[in-house]
Amino acid sequence: MKTNFCVLLIISTVIIVAIIPMSFAYAQSLEKYDDVLLGFKFQYPNEWKRLLEKNYEDNGVVFNLSPLIGNNNILNNNVYVWADDFPISNNKTQKQYVREYLLKVFPGIDRETMKLNETELSGIRAMNVTYSDIERNTMMYFVYKDNTAYVIKYEAQPTLFDKWLPQVNALIRSFQIT
Repeated sequence: MKTNFCVLLIISTVIIVAIIPMSFAYAQSLEKYDDVLLGFKFQYPNEWKRLLEKNYEDNGVVFNLSPLIGNNNILNNNVYVWADDFPISNNKTQKQYVREYLLKVFPGIDRETMKLNETELSGIRAMNVTYSDIERNTMMYFVYKDNTAYVIKYEAQPTLFDKWLPQVNALIRSFQIT
């Protein structure tokens, strides 16, 4: 009985000693992104490759995750964060606005798979949107403040979507409007 306890104690100690440095290593491997002009900041893993200093509309940033798997496909496996003018009028709900915006900007969205859920992010009302097609799964967050939509979009090939989801969720939890 005493031997079993000692073996269990040794195994537990080895596991704890192995896990603690890994958690510190992950915490130390985060970079900070702070866009003072657009008014948002967040943390992201330093192994993510930033495609551009700014996105094509000069209102956000794009990270490509494909190099992490030895693939340089820039059309899939990306995280986008941007700010956009998005006044919400009194005669439309946030959900209606987001649906119309998505169908206008991304006309190829599969309406059957699109799900919109009201939520909060950084203590501010937000909309979570998910949809998928053959090439990619997509998750988006729209956070509204002062007629501005702050958007976080994650898209990845269906077989890889869950691989980076914990890191993307950490970015989402760290997101702040400044």
